[in-house]
Amino acid sequence: MRIYLIQFFMLGLILSSCKSSIPEGPEICTEVNLLYLSKASGNFDIYKNDLKGQETQLTTNPSWDWAPRWVTASQSLIYNAYENDTFKIQMMELDGKFISTLNEFDDYNVSSDGQWVIAQVKVGDFSRLVITDSFGSDSVAITGADSYNGRAVWSPDASQLIYISDRDGNNEVYHYDRNSALTTRLTENETVEKYLTWAPDNKRIAYTTEYYEEGKPDRNDVFVLDLSTKEVIQITDNPYEDSEIAWSPLGDKIAFHSKRDSIDHIFLMNSDGTGVEQVTTAQTYHGEPAWAYWEVDCEKK
Repeated sequence: MRIYLIQFFMLGLILSSCKSSIPEGPEICTEVNLLYLSKASGNFDIYKNDLKGQETQLTTNPSWDWAPRWVTASQSLIYNAYENDTFKIQMMELDGKFISTLNEFDDYNVSSDGQWVIAQVKVGDFSRLVITDSFGSDSVAITGADSYNGRAVWSPDASQLIYISDRDGNNEVYHYDRNSALTTRLTENETVEKYLTWAPDNKRIAYTTEYYEEGKPDRNDVFVLDLSTKEVIQITDNPYEDSEIAWSPLGDKIAFHSKRDSIDHIFLMNSDGTGVEQVTTAQTYHGEPAWAYWEVDCEKK
């Protein structure tokens, strides 16, 4: 198993040097932007939306950019890019200013505190998940490499992970506790779990499931699972394909990608599935929502 220590070391330096300062004062508010990919420019690029009517294109790659992910500690976003026949993982500031290229990985995710990385490492036709700190030391594989393991997402407090694995025959959701090193299977059914997100309270997750009902088209719906009680609640129930999801940092909204009226758009809904509203307007493909957020003095908001 090859771990790319130089790349992790570079990432650690970047994260440690880009720490944001949190304004002092009795009242701190959270500002948010919604990130997503869109084909409005003719290519797949990354956009941000302040949810007040202002959408801004962040990348201008003539090929593909996708999978935006926010790193709270460095107040930066990382995303996948395919340019000049080369796959890259890029890092930029929210204003579009380029920071660094982080190559060599199939996919990875950085914890919100910037201290931990979960990397997907391809092994033949399969993949394993490896945790390391952001400087590339203390690496540990948390899965085998005899199945698909991927789409790993850190909990907001960086103590836990959820991910998708087909080690038992079909896609299921698994949970890993970094402190105890214990793995728990969270779903057990014949459907196909696909996308994951954490609630900001660390206590709940949401996931999408692809399933089939006789006489109906294939569909994807969103479910919420309480990690303590293991109670599962279905919060969408419609004939549309509700797929990639992202729980807002305030906990009140879930952003999701859905194909409605034959167009792929980004929508928001309340965390119980009510109050669905469309965010994107261009009649083209949109997908892979993520949240960028930072703290500000409420008086200056």
